[in-house]
Amino acid sequence: MKKFIIPFIILLLGLWIACDREIPSDFDLDEFPEAPAPPTNLRIQVGDNVLNLSWEVVNASAIEKYFIYRTNNTQDTLALYDSSTTTAYADEGVQNGIRYLYQVSALSTQDVEGNRSAITSAVPGIFSLTINNDAEYTSSRDVSANPTAPDGTSHIMLSNSEDFASSKWLNYSNSVSWQLTEGDGEKTVYARFKDSEGNQTTESFSDNITLDTRAEIDTFYISGSETDFEPGDKVHFVMDAGETGGSATVEISDVVTLNLFDNGSNGDAIAGNGVYEFDYIIPPNTEVLNSSVTASFTDRADNQAPQYILPELIQIASPPEAPELSAVGSKEDQIELAWISSPIPDFKRYRIYRSESSTVDESSELVTTVTDQNSESYTDEELDPNTRYYYRLFIYDNSGLSAGSNTVNRNTSANVDPMPVSLAMEVRDSVTFRLTWTQNNDTDFESYRIYRSTSSGVSNSPEDLLVIENSQGATTFTDDAVEFGNTYYYKVYVFDRFGASSGSNEVFAPK
Repeated sequence: MKKFIIPFIILLLGLWIACDREIPSDFDLDEFPEAPAPPTNLRIQVGDNVLNLSWEVVNASAIEKYFIYRTNNTQDTLALYDSSTTTAYADEGVQNGIRYLYQVSALSTQDVEGNRSAITSAVPGIFSLTINNDAEYTSSRDVSANPTAPDGTSHIMLSNSEDFASSKWLNYSNSVSWQLTEGDGEKTVYARFKDSEGNQTTESFSDNITLDTRAEIDTFYISGSETDFEPGDKVHFVMDAGETGGSATVEISDVVTLNLFDNGSNGDAIAGNGVYEFDYIIPPNTEVLNSSVTASFTDRADNQAPQYILPELIQIASPPEAPELSAVGSKEDQIELAWISSPIPDFKRYRIYRSESSTVDESSELVTTVTDQNSESYTDEELDPNTRYYYRLFIYDNSGLSAGSNTVNRNTSANVDPMPVSLAMEVRDSVTFRLTWTQNNDTDFESYRIYRSTSSGVSNSPEDLLVIENSQGATTFTDDAVEFGNTYYYKVYVFDRFGASSGSNEVFAPK
């Protein structure tokens, strides 16, 4: 506005000369308005497609507004760009990566514009901050701050609090070591940036990360109380780790390592509750004795919990394959059984069970226990004649597992009377008689019974019974309990164990 003052004075002088009038003696050129001083301390805060300007003036109440001069070419003269009624201005018409130069002048309330400020420049750009390359969790308080800033950024300030209390400027780097505050939980790290010209960012930038320094297995168990399993069984594992997002495994020693789940699948009841579960179907032909079960857990921050080992050892064994059983022969008091011996390496015993009904199991009558693995036959004796019997062979291994064979049945033969013996007598003297007879070889032999009578027609009535001989090989008897002058008649009856009998020929001793 100063360029208008001098022409105005000349105009007044011309009017005075033309009118032949004098200028009033009280007119003072010093009363013309002065131009305001140029703004000082022009600062620029940089941001994403924005530059925030601020400045200072001596007497803001005497300023009507401020003129903003700008150029984006260092070779050009700065041109009037915009104005502001405050000592701050946000230029949102800038592009990232381009340097902009600014000057600010003040216009007084008397419409006099003062000189411009010193030139200040800045380059807008994108700023950001991530912790540990944007990881969600960390197990250590010592982390890496990973800032992103435009070229020309010279310093960074980091803080664990939003007010940046006691924080200092550090040389800019795309990886800055930083330490989080103590205590597990979500942490926020804040950053500010400054370029080589001293321009700071318009705002602070931050990133969150969760500090998690420990992992634990609260509980671990196998659902149910059994520790003995067979192939095909379902084993349900449950691990309560108290936190989600981790990795849970179970190792059955010498068998398999399994993953547990917290996503509502594979036997997991509820997704995302920190309880990891799995339904394991034991594959065929899986066998292990005294196997330990160990649970491991690594949480989302890569902390490893102390392993949890079940106090009980488990067994997984396949039941042995039972041999095919056959009933190959029978007699009136016995049935012969046969099978092919089992080749299993952990053989313990065979057991044969018998019943007179078609249902035969391990609660039926135990006939015998065979510990010789190579045995392939057994004869069941002392049976009742003309009776049907049912059999099963059970095989047992060292783990206690068993399997039963097919059921076989067979009738014993009907009982036949014993083969009679032939009796002879030798008179030693008048009161001593010696009896001899042929031997009976029947398998169901029970006894020889010698009967005596003083009359012919000796029967096997109890009153005529003289003696019972239980030894099948005995074939003589001496009767010295007779009275002189009597005639004695004798017969030998063979009895089998079913009560059937056959009598020999009759002999007698004369008077």
